[in-house]
Amino acid sequence: MAKKDFRLLLACENQKLQARIIQSLKATYSIAGARNSNDFFSKLRQKDYSLAIVDHHFGGQMEVEDLHHKIVRFCPNVVFVVYSEAEQKSISKKIQKYRAIDYILYSSKLIDFVEKIHKAVRWTILQSEVTGLGIKITQVAESIKTLSKKIEKVY
Repeated sequence: MAKKDFRLLLACENQKLQARIIQSLKATYSIAGARNSNDFFSKLRQKDYSLAIVDHHFGGQMEVEDLHHKIVRFCPNVVFVVYSEAEQKSISKKIQKYRAIDYILYSSKLIDFVEKIHKAVRWTILQSEVTGLGIKITQVAESIKTLSKKIEKVY
């Protein structure tokens, strides 16, 4: 998968930070930002995003856990990462039950935070490729079984 084909949705509570992150990443990925939880879910339903990066405090009126639960319930194919400014093991444990692939700690240095996003993207691409290879291996194994049965019938 080419990085420019990778669709990234960013949901930050701080809209100025979100604009800076989008500016830093738009040359590499197809990236969009969400203004609020309604906008976030509207965009998730409209397009096939490869990864969503969600601020732990994003959601406005919606509780964070409700936001994560809604992602899993209404957008089951969406892979998402949660980030927060404060390192908290309780957050990390909570998001795991909601199927978030990672929890990253926000860095005030934009370049450091963007690098963490690149790592999450690389991990997501790798997992997608591994899953694809697993499917192909299963298909090849089934083809071999079918061929083997045909050979046995002939002999």
